[in-house]
Amino acid sequence: MPIFNLDNQDERNEYAKSDAEKVKAKMKRAISIQLKDGFISVPVKDFSKDNCIEAIAKGLKIDRENIEYLAGSMSGSIYGIKELYPNVVEHLDYSEDKKYIHNVTVKYGNIVE
Repeated sequence: MPIFNLDNQDERNEYAKSDAEKVKAKMKRAISIQLKDGFISVPVKDFSKDNCIEAIAKGLKIDRENIEYLAGSMSGSIYGIKELYPNVVEHLDYSEDKKYIHNVTVKYGNIVE
């Protein structure tokens, strides 16, 4: 941590700016998949439907072909899972829609690596 004059506002601003840039450089886009008991965060290139489906498949270890986009907003999306996967049954609620076994709620955000 550099030593700077606390009375010099320009020095404080420059230090804060460089520190914020370092954190921003380490930040990556990610989706958070909502589970019954918490969240799984998976990095994504951007928040496109295809990238989110790929991240859900990777995070839940299921086939991407069985995931469908249902609805979305600026802060997240909902996806339907069409097949039953024993590894996710205990982590996701069942869907009320007969076409899907589970609905997956996804939130958009950033993570620092």
